[in-house]
Amino acid sequence: LTVAKSLLEQVALVCQGRDALYHRILRCIDSYVQNDLTQFQKRREISQVRDLKLLRRSEFSDLFGNSFDTLIFPFQSKCNVAEWIDQFEDNPIPNIKIRPALDSSSCDMIVPNMLGTIHLNADRLMISGSSATAFALLEQFLQLYFQFSHQSSWPRLLN
Repeated sequence: LTVAKSLLEQVALVCQGRDALYHRILRCIDSYVQNDLTQFQKRREISQVRDLKLLRRSEFSDLFGNSFDTLIFPFQSKCNVAEWIDQFEDNPIPNIKIRPALDSSSCDMIVPNMLGTIHLNADRLMISGSSATAFALLEQFLQLYFQFSHQSSWPRLLN
């Protein structure tokens, strides 16, 4: 807001006595605000969270709310996604669907009633969902993971 006010003050000073130029510049600023600024996306990142209980705290929710729409879990070593897909297709889990990439380098998991999508590639597991808090996405994923991790067909994703 301070920058915008400063810009308008500069325009007013530069355009004194030049009404046509002043109105043209104001139209350009208005167009920028109406069209270009709506494209702006702010990126927030919290990384290397060692205690996931932090995401459960009310202070975290109060501070960040729904600011985070993606959780990323980097793997300590590469995941063979094609092998994971083969294992899953050989022993599917009821109600869970996967959408592999054409080259099997990644896949999405579609889980009924989950607020987000799970995306797996060789380097990381991502959970994305714009209508949930980071904690809600994490809780849903962990419930799913622990529900099926005891099955031999469920590949080990987390260390």
